[in-house]
Amino acid sequence: MNTNNCARLPLVFLLPAMALVLGCPPTVEPLVIPAGEAYSITDPTTTSFRVETPEGFFSNTNNVLSDALARDVALEGVPLNMDGTSTILRIDHSFHSAGSHSHGAQQASSDFPTADTILYHGGTELAEIGSVATVDLRMVALSLKSVDSLQVAYGNEAPSNFNMVIVLDDSVQQGDGWLELTRTGDNSGTYRSSFPLDILSSFTNLVAAGPSAIMEPQIAIPEFDGEGDFSVEVEGE
Repeated sequence: MNTNNCARLPLVFLLPAMALVLGCPPTVEPLVIPAGEAYSITDPTTTSFRVETPEGFFSNTNNVLSDALARDVALEGVPLNMDGTSTILRIDHSFHSAGSHSHGAQQASSDFPTADTILYHGGTELAEIGSVATVDLRMVALSLKSVDSLQVAYGNEAPSNFNMVIVLDDSVQQGDGWLELTRTGDNSGTYRSSFPLDILSSFTNLVAAGPSAIMEPQIAIPEFDGEGDFSVEVEGE
């Protein structure tokens, strides 16, 4: 016997010149997001890091120190060639920091070996439209390189060109940040995020016998922030 009056019979109110029918509201299923890793592919048109080095950072040519440098360097991904199962949570992310660093990426679907960025996020459930939940977020893999070589001047001497590579700093544990998800549709919504990031940059002269960088800088970004849209892949859709 069905005891759900709402499901069985709508209520009808007759008003002058109109009929108002009150039925059951549409059923919205909870949106379940398991914890997992999101595999992404970097977009070089929206990814750049600010490089600032002092005089002499790139050694010298004929005893003339390299000039000081301050430049935004466009970056592209280097495939990690990793196998795995990407999370059902899809975020085409855009992260940025106060230090003029930015990273944009589109989430990979099934071609995991081409991914250059992996983010871990916690799991949650968004019960209804308008539900908000916050989960852990951290970077677990990153592999980037400069789109074009970086030209370094040495006074009046011939310049040198360097390739730049950025990876996660394995000497420290990457910290946890947060990912706030707001459900706005059946399988979608908006997000805000922030997490710390520790990276290691290296520079390689295109001429092996040329001058080299004096160190591989460790860069700590205390707040790498992002916002945008998310969607959840639902089986069968």
